[in-house]
Amino acid sequence: MGGRMNNAAVFLLSLLLPRRLWYRRFYLRSAHWRTLRERVGSVRRWQCQVYGCTERGRHLDLHHVVYRLWRERGADVRLLCRRHHAQAHSRQGNHTRGKSGSPLLFSARGGGAAGGVGRRHVNNLIIYILISTLGKFFEFLQEVAQ
Repeated sequence: MGGRMNNAAVFLLSLLLPRRLWYRRFYLRSAHWRTLRERVGSVRRWQCQVYGCTERGRHLDLHHVVYRLWRERGADVRLLCRRHHAQAHSRQGNHTRGKSGSPLLFSARGGGAAGGVGRRHVNNLIIYILISTLGKFFEFLQEVAQ
């Protein structure tokens, strides 16, 4: 399919296709996603949000930290260079750790070395860890119940 899709068509396809296929081929090409990417990129000055990274430009990827499809807020996504985006996905779905196993530290305002790690981002990391731990706990309870 082409690069541009309207939101209604993308939503209808979400009812028919497997989630991963729909997400990669259609949601990431929707008008909603393009608008969100432009808005986040301009607010964060098109700079990678990993602390210390100086990569800048419109080629940066928008990475989901929290999947709230169609309802994303700025705190749900990060602007990352290709290297840090690959690192965010490299640890079997662990979005908070880099290649070495150390956490990827996001800058508070999208500026690399200028930003620092904001309290909001540390709180988001703590919430992410709590939610993933609770998810594993509930999976365990379901296995025990069977």
